Amino acid sequence: MSESGVAERLEQVEALAIEVFGSRATALAWLASPNFALDGRTPHSRTAMVVLSGWQRTCN
Repeated sequence: MSESGVAERLEQVEALAIEVFGSRATALAWLASPNFALDGRTPHSRTAMVVLSGWQRTCN
């Protein structure tokens, strides 16, 4: 994947995470931490958690 493709994908992931978590800070914390759920923080819906988990695995 080209650098521009990677940048575009990361922007999409960030936008989705912000939509799910409701705030940019929370979304970025989740994306940066594989142990986000273990810290007791969860997204607004279980479906969102599944979607974001898939995105996180894709990006790592």
